[in-house]
Amino acid sequence: MISSPVDSRPPASPYARYYAMAEQYKSYLCTGLGAVQLISGLVTAISIFPSCIIAGIIQIVCAIVVLAIESPTLISPFLPQLQPIAALVENRPPWQKVALYCGLFLLPFAMGCIGLFLLLGQICALGVAAVYALIILGQKQNLGDGMQQGGYQQGEDQFQQQPYSPTSP
Repeated sequence: MISSPVDSRPPASPYARYYAMAEQYKSYLCTGLGAVQLISGLVTAISIFPSCIIAGIIQIVCAIVVLAIESPTLISPFLPQLQPIAALVENRPPWQKVALYCGLFLLPFAMGCIGLFLLLGQICALGVAAVYALIILGQKQNLGDGMQQGGYQQGEDQFQQQPYSPTSP
């Protein structure tokens, strides 16, 4: 017997484990990436070029902000002034965190310094944004559930459904 597309469930996404891992270990991943960004900012700041020194200092500040948001217990004993910032960002939706981390990614590039450790730190900053982007995207919905939410009922002709209107729910 051949089943209809509504009855057949596609197999789980091969990337489902990555979404689950990003959700479960996001704090650890972001803390590790922030620590690497901090170290590469320190190495970048040790330079003879003023633009690289400023870019390294900005990268260090961005890494401290990432660490304050993602692991406040690690930073708060040393910098208690960052606790209100961490509390403010803690309850924000993930898309706002992605926007914040992408903004922090772009700041050191404004100085015009290009170096290996600056690029390494910026890749880590982009990695933090990618972790939250994975959380935003989440797992894909299977075909049957999507068709059910769209109003398609099994056994009925789809042309007898309500006609499309941009204002219909």
